[in-house]
Amino acid sequence: MVKLTAFVLIALALTALNASAYSAVCVDAPGAKECSELNKTECGTTTNTGQLGCKWNGCTGTVKPCISAIFDTEEKCLAQKGCSWSHCGGTPTPCNEIKLSTDCAIAEGCAWYKDIGCSGNAADCSTYSDSSYNCGRVGCTWIGSTVYACYGTATDCQDLVEKDCQTQVGCTWEGCTGTATKCSDISTREECKQQLGCCAPATCEDYGIECGSTYDLTCLTQIDCGECDSGLVCDKGKCVPEQTTAPTQKPTQEPTQTTAPTQKPTPTTTPSPTPETPTPTTTPSPTPETPTPTTTPTQTPTTTPMPSPSPQSSHNRRPQINSIKVMPNRELGEGDTFYFTAEASDDKPESQLEFIWIIEGKELTGKEVKFTTGELPAGIDSKEFVVLLRVKDSGGLYCEKYTTVTVKKKKLLIEITNPPNPREKLDRRKEQAIEFKISSASGQRIYPQNIRLVTAKFNNAEKEIEKGSEENSFVIKLEPGEMIGKLASVEVSVVARVENKVVEQTQSFTLRFKNEKIFFSNPFEGREFFIGEKLGRINFNAVYEDGSTVKGGDFIAVIETRDENKNFKLKWNGKEFTQFFDFAIGENEAPKIKIQGVDAFGNVFSGQEFSINLKKSKNPKFHLEITPKKSEFGYKEKIEIKIKPQSTEKEKLKNVKVRAVSEAAGFDSFLEFDEKENCYKAIIETPPKSSGIQNFDIKIDGEAELEDQPVSYYEQIEAKLSNEVNIEFLDPVEGVIKTDSGKVKELNVKITQPGGTIFEKNRIEAKFYVDGVEQNVTLLFNKEKDFYLMPLTNEIGLGSHVIKLEIEDSIHGSAEKTISVSYPFEHLVFPAALLVVVVIGGIFSIHLVMKKFKEEGERMEKVMFEKARLRRLIKQLKVEYLKRHISEKEYKERVLKAEIELKTIELMELERKPAKKLIPPKKANT
Repeated sequence: MVKLTAFVLIALALTALNASAYSAVCVDAPGAKECSELNKTECGTTTNTGQLGCKWNGCTGTVKPCISAIFDTEEKCLAQKGCSWSHCGGTPTPCNEIKLSTDCAIAEGCAWYKDIGCSGNAADCSTYSDSSYNCGRVGCTWIGSTVYACYGTATDCQDLVEKDCQTQVGCTWEGCTGTATKCSDISTREECKQQLGCCAPATCEDYGIECGSTYDLTCLTQIDCGECDSGLVCDKGKCVPEQTTAPTQKPTQEPTQTTAPTQKPTPTTTPSPTPETPTPTTTPSPTPETPTPTTTPTQTPTTTPMPSPSPQSSHNRRPQINSIKVMPNRELGEGDTFYFTAEASDDKPESQLEFIWIIEGKELTGKEVKFTTGELPAGIDSKEFVVLLRVKDSGGLYCEKYTTVTVKKKKLLIEITNPPNPREKLDRRKEQAIEFKISSASGQRIYPQNIRLVTAKFNNAEKEIEKGSEENSFVIKLEPGEMIGKLASVEVSVVARVENKVVEQTQSFTLRFKNEKIFFSNPFEGREFFIGEKLGRINFNAVYEDGSTVKGGDFIAVIETRDENKNFKLKWNGKEFTQFFDFAIGENEAPKIKIQGVDAFGNVFSGQEFSINLKKSKNPKFHLEITPKKSEFGYKEKIEIKIKPQSTEKEKLKNVKVRAVSEAAGFDSFLEFDEKENCYKAIIETPPKSSGIQNFDIKIDGEAELEDQPVSYYEQIEAKLSNEVNIEFLDPVEGVIKTDSGKVKELNVKITQPGGTIFEKNRIEAKFYVDGVEQNVTLLFNKEKDFYLMPLTNEIGLGSHVIKLEIEDSIHGSAEKTISVSYPFEHLVFPAALLVVVVIGGIFSIHLVMKKFKEEGERMEKVMFEKARLRRLIKQLKVEYLKRHISEKEYKERVLKAEIELKTIELMELERKPAKKLIPPKKANT
């Protein structure tokens, strides 16, 4: 029955395959792909490492830099590999933990209360998207660049996979191109094995078959081995005399009987005895039992893929073995070690797969196992081992797959004699002489003249070979510069005549190297730095544990600050490591410098940190006084910056240079000295609103020489752009308007930008309110007087009024004021001509009344002026406090004093007014 099943399987396979494929060198196999379908590994960078006829191009082009001008939104920026988007991250300080009212005012979601302090729910850090300064003040951390919202280094095209290449701006995917060579056009087995979709069938010799035919299940190809000579018959692939045929049949049937009980759980459990079958094949003597195990490996793959699942498996498929990998090679010498690795999959992700390897009758478990071969018996030059892998799932279902490896008899022995201990760690900084000796595996002497060729490679690079200290020993010398890393390989190949045969032997060895400790001396010891001072030129000395100098390498100094980290690569000048640090220390910031990297030999330096001794003041010998100190400006506003060098030894300062840089404003220049104002001046125009920039920096960089020593100072003005303008009513200045007509027909208004510059526009449309009544007005600019004239449609009459101006144009702003409109005093004096008509007796009374009226009018003017002045002062103090021009303490003291004065005046006015006469209520009629 088993024979019949095997016959049917082979017959079906032959029917599916074209019968003309007999004994082909290379045939088609499942998995054939066009070049365009291949990945980089499959395609290969050259024709001899990948698919024949294909060429790898991958991703080509030039990427765009990570700047906001190109990627103006977070979505566009993050879509570009290697780019990041600046943002405020971390966890904000809770409102109730904020101790200062100034910090509480900045924190979104928090409010300051006089009795309880700061209270509320602190907003998420992402709320602070426009200011790295405010982000840090509320306990969050600004991540990224303060110059560009989009920052970083875009990944080069050639480093991208197809999916990322198609979205990377500036890159184009070409992948693998060409036409793959057909299997039938390949003439060698080596190239066939390399080509995806091709299969190199085994030969009759591989299977140990002399006659008849067999079937290669791996390539699904029939192999024709020919017929036997006259007088011999073909029995199970062997040519034997006719009379030996009958006994041979007996043992063949016995295994069939023994497998019957095994087939209960699964119809095809024939693979179970498979691993034990090859074991007896070590003896090639033609005993009757020898052919039987010889053919067993051929039968093994026939039954391996066929185990049918148990009845309950309709809901669960058996696992699949995806691949079996053999390292370092499928052919090794006796005594060497094979490493086997498998990948399998299951339709139940939660299932725990069990990997069982059966090699030479021994069971090993695990996805990765190793097998060390022993010595081959005398007279056998090579032996093939069958390695069977069985993978089981948690439900008991399993699948099997096998592979073969070959062990060859070693004719030559190659061993390293120096260093004597193969695990000894060598010094990479010193020249090393690696010596190895060649001898016969059988112990017979090899005469030097019989060693035809000896080659050696160190890390795959060819090395020159010198004669060693003993017979048949050779030496390769390694220079310090080539011994990089902890491990390295030496590969030795020998061609020699041994026992009257020319043999070739290759063997690899692993060398180990010490990881030397490195120490950097502190270059900042005994030095002091001031706020705004640049670090400048810093020299670093590095030594090994034995005190010798570290010469060369790849080291980086990382400066860690509150907002960001900056990297500086150290340069080796032949004596020490050096770098000019174009970095200035900011206020309230004591940065740390960390050194890390590797030396010229691959010794890893994990890191050493140095602190900087920072003085909490500006360098008295040289610093810059910069005005204005404002942090808010308008769009397209021209800022005049004045910079005065300061020094306690001003007469000794030489070669002073001051530079102003603002990337956002497109300004970068060394400044000219203004003799008249005794300062350096720069006029910088802020970016327009269309730029989308809300924050920008102005960097002031100064350097000079003091007693032939360089000194420097750096300061960065962090500015915010706003279109909120300041509005001021020029007429009336004191809040009182005297008019002959008794009506106000126009007002004069001054408009300045946040930085203090006069805002100039020919006309501005706005809304004007008088005691809450709205009217539309047009402001006309007077270039000679730098203010706006505002004609009124509805004139303002006599009396006290509250006026308010609101601008909602390309700019925003509002202003409110209380005014009093009255006649001039002389209009209240009766004309002299009327006094003649008046009775002389009434002259004196009129005089007294007019005097009283005049005094009262003057007093009222003073009271109204004083009240308007105090209200204006309170409002101005609030503006000064919000702009951080005065402290909270000063703001509270001055506001309290002004409010007390205002309340006192109001109480005095209230006391002067006559009390209203109280009229008793009428009695209700009963």
